[in-house]
Amino acid sequence: MQKPHRKRTIVSCLECRRRKLRCNRLEPCNQCSRLNKNCVFAPPINDDKEPKKTRQTPPSLDSHIHPLQRSPPQPETTRIAPTPLAIFDASYSTGYNKNEEEYNRADTGFRYGRLGLTDRLGGFFRPLLAQEVKSTLVTLEQKLRENGRLVPVDLEASLKLRQEDFSFQSSKSILPMSLASLGTPTPALPGRLVADRLMLAFAHNVNHIARIAHMPTLYNIYENFWRQTNDGFSPSGPSAALVHASIFAGLVSLDSSDVLRDLGTAKDILYEEFKSRAEHALHHTDYMQTTKLEVLQALVVYLIPLCRSEISRAHSVIIGAAIRLAQCMGLHRDGTHLGLDPLETHVRRLIWYQLCFLDIRTCEAQGPQPSIRQEDFDTLLPLSMNDEAVHPVGPPPTSQDGHWTEMTFSLIRFECHEMQRKLFVARERLQRGIIDLNSIMRDIRSFEEYMARKYDHLIDERVPLQKCAALVKSFMMTRFYVMILHRYNGSVEKPMPERLQKTLLDMATLNQEIGVALDSDPDIASWEWYTGAYNQYQTTFLLITHLLIFPDDEHADRIWKCADFVFDTDPDTNREQKCWELMTTLQRKSAAYHMLRETKAPPVAMNWPYLGQGHDIQSLKAEAPGIEALGDIWADFDWDEWDRIFNRESADIEAFA
Repeated sequence: MQKPHRKRTIVSCLECRRRKLRCNRLEPCNQCSRLNKNCVFAPPINDDKEPKKTRQTPPSLDSHIHPLQRSPPQPETTRIAPTPLAIFDASYSTGYNKNEEEYNRADTGFRYGRLGLTDRLGGFFRPLLAQEVKSTLVTLEQKLRENGRLVPVDLEASLKLRQEDFSFQSSKSILPMSLASLGTPTPALPGRLVADRLMLAFAHNVNHIARIAHMPTLYNIYENFWRQTNDGFSPSGPSAALVHASIFAGLVSLDSSDVLRDLGTAKDILYEEFKSRAEHALHHTDYMQTTKLEVLQALVVYLIPLCRSEISRAHSVIIGAAIRLAQCMGLHRDGTHLGLDPLETHVRRLIWYQLCFLDIRTCEAQGPQPSIRQEDFDTLLPLSMNDEAVHPVGPPPTSQDGHWTEMTFSLIRFECHEMQRKLFVARERLQRGIIDLNSIMRDIRSFEEYMARKYDHLIDERVPLQKCAALVKSFMMTRFYVMILHRYNGSVEKPMPERLQKTLLDMATLNQEIGVALDSDPDIASWEWYTGAYNQYQTTFLLITHLLIFPDDEHADRIWKCADFVFDTDPDTNREQKCWELMTTLQRKSAAYHMLRETKAPPVAMNWPYLGQGHDIQSLKAEAPGIEALGDIWADFDWDEWDRIFNRESADIEAFA
């Protein structure tokens, strides 16, 4: 009797199927990582006699499915292979760390120039980053030795992470709620003139680019606060928390020289005082148990200046608590569904989308995925309007999409960050083979065109704030491509096609040029304080690594112009020597950092046969087994569509000059 044919597709890896364990179908899966087993998936069986039947999505439903959630029409052979050294989930050794103070201080990562690194690079956990860099340094080292230009780097000095290697606020001062729980006395109130100056800075430097408050309402709360204080009464807890948080954010947004000139005290001293005052005010409101919108708003205002360049686990935890608190208060549901007045609906939307950004920011730095999913909320974007157009009573305001408003900058950011949230999900689905790269690139390009149609005609770059908005929008557009493609750049067994790599390098170079402009353009210096929330210059690390292998690349001049700004190096220094010094120092500091953090690499990364063999990447690609057989891995890639989308004269973005 003939054995019946198995119709059901095998989706588990071989090890999970043998052990009858639940497999999450990652590469490697969670069970194989835990058991230190090789994670191998069985190839699909092609049954030519009986084609596989697939369930078709009804046309009425298909139009409501986002393109990133649809299954690709391409066959399984189009799947690409990312480097196994960049993974989603982190793991750490359980051994006892002897230097707990340094261990905790290193939670925010380390800095080299303007480059900020943690144990994640581009949102992926890279436990063997130092070994990756070392593998690419071999050829350059030999070349420099032959030319007599090799300058040895002090190994002992570079293997020590000193205080200046960490962020300038890498002590407990950056940790949220670090003082209120210690029983320290509440600092005295600042003078009215000092508070007025800082509230003005909040309105101009903070609320313009990170919209969180309806300023007429905040000014009323501020005036009532001082009126009650001058009359000898204690202001209400929520109002005091919002005022102190706003003053603290205004202080952070000012340059140190401006603070010393206007307030007569060093910024570092005032930072501790105003941060402590904001924490005490929040602590007295029992913010973890509150149902008051003002308290949650004050908490978010307090977190905005903290969550920029330096993100610790403490930031991630308290932002997770703030998100949960917001969900308990119903902010994930739009106010129009709850019958709320227009002003409260507007403020709730501002708070929710700022929390959405903070969720993404902590996800990038500490991982692994955003805790807010697109299907978890229906809160609408705030309307494009000025503050004077919204009132607590009367008819609901209408969106003024035809011209620039006070909300336009933040709306550009909110829409870009929501696209970023979708791409976080798309990266995971791409690895699982649920979607293909073409569909993701198509959606990024469609979103780029949508944003250009919606906002480009509103922007007048002669106005500093609008010029800053244009740069931020362009920065985010180019970053989307790097976010998806950079993980495949280091693949040896299945290297990226040349055209795909060119797209990555074009967008990465332009991205860093825009990042440099955001940090150096004097016209937008008022908002430079917040650029760390967008850019850690980790893309510069990718580009310098590329120049190790291809020093004469067509992008070299532009890359080095950015790198000299990021690392504050001499433009006239020999580039090969400069590249060697930069990457050697980065490699050794990264090794020291990962040793301090006790990061643990999964078996699939530890067993990668091309790591640390003393070869450059070009030779590794030549020696990769079966590389000829993999030459047609991109045969089914839709290059006609790729050329139509990406082979343009320019990216319609002015290059950094």
